[in-house]
Amino acid sequence: MRILLIQAYLGRREKPIYPLGLAYLSAMLKDYEIQVIDPNILNDPLGDLRKVIIAFQPEIIGISLRNMDTTQIRDPFVYLSGFSATLEVVKQSAPQAFIIAGGSGFSMFARELMNRFPQIDCGTYLEGEYTLPELAAKFPDLEDVKGVFIRRDGETVFNGVREFPVLDELPFPDWENVPVEPYKHLLDAVGVQTKRGCGLKCAYCSYPFLNGDYYRYRPPESVGEEVERLVKDYGVERFIFVDSVFNIPRKHAELVLREIIMRKIEVKWTGWYNERAMDRGFTELALEAGCELFSFSPDGFSDAALKALGKNLRKDDILRVFEMMKDYPQAIVSYNFFLNPPGQTLSDLLKLLWFSVKVRLAFRGRLCGFLLGSIRIEPDTAIFKRAVEEGFISEDTPMLVSNRDELLKLFYKPPKSGSLNLLLKLYIALRNIRHTLMPPKEL
Repeated sequence: MRILLIQAYLGRREKPIYPLGLAYLSAMLKDYEIQVIDPNILNDPLGDLRKVIIAFQPEIIGISLRNMDTTQIRDPFVYLSGFSATLEVVKQSAPQAFIIAGGSGFSMFARELMNRFPQIDCGTYLEGEYTLPELAAKFPDLEDVKGVFIRRDGETVFNGVREFPVLDELPFPDWENVPVEPYKHLLDAVGVQTKRGCGLKCAYCSYPFLNGDYYRYRPPESVGEEVERLVKDYGVERFIFVDSVFNIPRKHAELVLREIIMRKIEVKWTGWYNERAMDRGFTELALEAGCELFSFSPDGFSDAALKALGKNLRKDDILRVFEMMKDYPQAIVSYNFFLNPPGQTLSDLLKLLWFSVKVRLAFRGRLCGFLLGSIRIEPDTAIFKRAVEEGFISEDTPMLVSNRDELLKLFYKPPKSGSLNLLLKLYIALRNIRHTLMPPKEL
């Protein structure tokens, strides 16, 4: 059987991201004739995709949708149009092929996407490493395959949730069939996982829904071997640990770092860090293991906002790590905050803006970015429930949107924040002018 796996076209030229999920799936489908394509790295994304489909003539086509849209209020972008265009090309080029949709973006809106796009024959829900091989083995009889949406008598039917994969049972990603070459020089493009799931309770985050609200670990030795092979066999120069937060739990992260150090791997990498679990000992261990960029996403800048966001941090943690990182000139840093989280006052916003000035002055040439975004309300999150309780949306408000104007309505705004929103609009306008005149530098 011929199976083609496609990373959905984003609809615009962005920095490409290595399709790690498809590389895992390709490794699980070794008994079949597999081809994987990412239109986002092609000169003519949809035209070249059409040529590949016609030449390969797949019987099954899987399309992975990583996410639905951006959370940047100054540039809200909806990926649904790119997904729709990908589906159209697929259906035109291989009208007899069985089309499967999957990926994180799909899982968040699985039933809605099945109903909106009749071209989709089946959808894989959440992680697919166990689901897709069973689906292929039993195809076309999918009635008892867990973890899939199927069509029956004109209705969308869910066959039931299946267990998450055990990570140490999974093979390494299929780097031969999904080459890293087009991505290996880019910052944060090639991903490595040390675990899946997240035990934190951030109010806006969908990770606990997508990967479980507990941690599933990979053996540190396996992570070290994967990094070593990427560097020595495939020439990868930098990568990112794609864990939602790398340094929680800290003990597991330390074992991974020591494994990299023990193997004497020369490589640069990025990780997302939680300030509460950061101190000088851990920072120096990460630097020794090759960490190039320390990304922080505290999101709120007051204890009230942090509590409302469900963070396990206090403002003192943010300030402590900020002062600490000044002492490591070899470290590049980045910050993510929300402009208008619940619990924030006008005074808090002014303090956050002043903090952004201090960060830029302190780190200068080694600041990768200071992103001030907004909360995109998503289903199965605490912020969704809060927005309903506050009357900002209703239980029936559509969360799957298809254009910029609809998306703007789903950026969370606390009640009674009129003067705060006016200041935000002024800040965003000034920032847009600055970005136009002085575009941010990239590493």
